[in-house]
Amino acid sequence: MELQQDDKVHLFFGKYRIIKRIGCGSFGNVYKGVNIIDQKNVAIKVEKKDDGYNLLQKESYYLYNLRGIGVPELISYGYSGKYNVLVQTLLGESLGKIFFKNNNHFHLKDICMFTIQILHRIEFVHSKYLIHRDIKPENFLIGSPDEYLIYIIDFGLSKKYKSSRTNKHIQFQLTKKFTGTARYASINAVRGAEQSRRDDLEAIGYVLLYFLLGRLPWQGMLNKNKDERYMKIMEVKRDTDFHLLCKGFPPEFEKYITYTRSLVYEQDPDYN
Repeated sequence: MELQQDDKVHLFFGKYRIIKRIGCGSFGNVYKGVNIIDQKNVAIKVEKKDDGYNLLQKESYYLYNLRGIGVPELISYGYSGKYNVLVQTLLGESLGKIFFKNNNHFHLKDICMFTIQILHRIEFVHSKYLIHRDIKPENFLIGSPDEYLIYIIDFGLSKKYKSSRTNKHIQFQLTKKFTGTARYASINAVRGAEQSRRDDLEAIGYVLLYFLLGRLPWQGMLNKNKDERYMKIMEVKRDTDFHLLCKGFPPEFEKYITYTRSLVYEQDPDYN
């Protein structure tokens, strides 16, 4: 969804002006913007009202409840003309973009430093009874101006896994429509299982392997049918020998994959 020409000079909420498009998400587009009152730069997420998803309203609720280190600040949310608009902290580049610009290479030390922060972020998100459900390199951004702080973003596909009132976990199902990014999603998520904390953690493992290897064995599946492609990705993930895949790297990476794939549905992960 791209803003129409006559919308590009429009001020959202009377003070947030769009400068340029900087990305897209599960809802629509993300723009760099500026608050014309105090001249501070912001990120503006825009979703067309009649698209029927209304993901930004859900994300605004989650961001409000996720206030903490490494989560973008919700500055404003509401309706502006024919759009739902969410204004939040403007951050730096994603790890995915930095990795691509660096010819698909990170030093091992950098990967370890990223990993520690990423696990802190997901542990915090899970502590709020929320699962992310779209773990990928593009959803981890460096801070601005603090380039050493990793942020987790894009909660439009997130979901409560447990009631904060009753502490009851959502029930397991095997008939769910897949949600997420197939390249990094857990095997159970791709096969249609209800997701829980274990699925976020397994997905982080595939992100780490991507950073280690530069490419994953199940990338580039060319099945024309989306469901067939998802099934093929799942099969390759399931059949991959991770001992061989991680050969030459510290054993902790293989242990991480093995551990996260061994978690049962409602199990409390050992983040430490």
